[in-house]
Order: sequence, then C-alpha cells, then structure tokens
Amino acid sequence: MPRLFALSRRFLASTRAAIAIEFALVLPMLVLLLLATIDAGRAIAIYMKVRAAAYALDAMTAQYPSVQDDDLQLISGGAAKVLAPYPSGPTGLRISQVEITTAGPKVAWSFALNMTPYVYNTSNNIQVPTKLGGTTTPNNACDPTTYTAGNAPPKGCYLSLAEVQYTYTPLFVQFITGPITLSDSIWMAPRNTLCVQYNNAGCYSPST
Repeated sequence: MPRLFALSRRFLASTRAAIAIEFALVLPMLVLLLLATIDAGRAIAIYMKVRAAAYALDAMTAQYPSVQDDDLQLISGGAAKVLAPYPSGPTGLRISQVEITTAGPKVAWSFALNMTPYVYNTSNNIQVPTKLGGTTTPNNACDPTTYTAGNAPPKGCYLSLAEVQYTYTPLFVQFITGPITLSDSIWMAPRNTLCVQYNNAGCYSPST
C-alpha cells in the first residue's frame, strides 16, 4: 500500500509531457479556428462581389430610357458575372422602379431572377432611405414640386432599386452555421429620363 501511495504521488507531481497533452487538447480548436477564418474570408470576398453586382445591376438599368424583359435578362446576367470566380447559381437579383409619391413609395415595375418581383402599384413595405425619401432639402431625391399621387408624367420622382442576394455555403463550418444569405441593395435615379419605361408601357407596367 505505501508503494501504491508513493507511485500516486509521483504521478500527480510529474509534469513531463504536460505541454504535449495540452497541445493535443487545444489542437482541435486551433484547426476549427483556422477553417472558420478561411470561410469568413471567403464570405467577406463574396459579399464585396454582391455589392459590386448590385451596383452594376442598377447602373446598367439606369442608363436605359426603356427596357424590356430581354434587356433585363441580359443586364441581370451581366451583373451576375461580377461574382466570378464564385459560382453564380446561388444568386438572386431584383431590379425595381419605385416612384416616391405624395403618399409614399409605389412600385412602378419590378423584375427578378431567383427572387420574387414586387407587387405592382403598391408600396410593398419598401423603406426608402431617409436621405432620399424626404420632402425637404437635403433629404429629397427630387424637387418636391414634382411629387405626384402616382403615375402622372411628365411629373414624378422615380428611383431604381437593385437588390442582390447570394446563398453562401461555407466549405468547412457549414455544419455549424449552415448556408448564409449575403445581400445588398442600392438606389439610383434614371440617368437622362424621368423614368425607365418597362415593356413600352410607360413608367408603370405590371411584371410579365
């Protein structure tokens, strides 16, 4: 029995290989942290691509005086190319024209790929940024005297809203986070016209 106690004391007092044991305990956490850092870096890179795609979608649309579905298909395809070298399959795009009326925003038309277009001629609970939707300077996108009750050219305040979302699936830590939706949106005014007409039907047109 004394011998057993002596061995126990020696075992408890021994510090040999303690560092190796501690490293073995910490190693899985270090590996997980490394993999999470890689996934986070990819997510940030893709999010920057999503922002660039939203800008491209809005900027290209705003240059047109009139668009049709074929035009918007090409524009959306071009915007999706911005996401290269990442796959564009998980991408949703939506471009909408919104009129800021005296009663608030109204969707004049909306086109979407892998997303649901907004309902025509309603607000769709869209929140116009404060610095665009106000009625007094500097928080107004248009001269307040041009605001109408809706769809009354040659007056009106029209803006285009581009939205892009991307479903990112992490390479290593998806079992922890699952797929992550990265999204961004941007507002712009038409470049040289009152509004961007859709399907040759004027500033307002139901989605087709």
